[in-house]
Amino acid sequence: MANIPASTSRRFNPADYKTAPDWFSGRFLSALNLFTDPVFIALQNGLTFFENFNSQYFTAQILAGATADLNKFSFKQTISGTPQECIVAAVNLVDPTKPIIGAVTISWYSDSGTIFVTAVNGLTVGSTYNLRVRVC
Repeated sequence: MANIPASTSRRFNPADYKTAPDWFSGRFLSALNLFTDPVFIALQNGLTFFENFNSQYFTAQILAGATADLNKFSFKQTISGTPQECIVAAVNLVDPTKPIIGAVTISWYSDSGTIFVTAVNGLTVGSTYNLRVRVC
């Protein structure tokens, strides 16, 4: 649970910024308070970042095949609900002296609690990669 000090205010008070320009103590603080007020309420009621951010990371080591559809793998889903995205979080060659020469993208779907990565595009044939994906 989030612990907010008792002295914490839920809003920025323009009176605390007497020497600030009008745009700051007026428009900016008003807009900022529209964000901070609901965040304060959520944290005051026990919401934490980790409880609110439903995601999973998975790392696979891939020896790149001749075509993208040969670069596939699957893993069990640990997030709650239906995955909305599976994106490349990081990709590195196992041999760090070789550069990655193009964009790396994936095709994927989920079924019965398993994420299936059906193709990894942009890999150099015969090179070994550590590919990290994020599922949300």
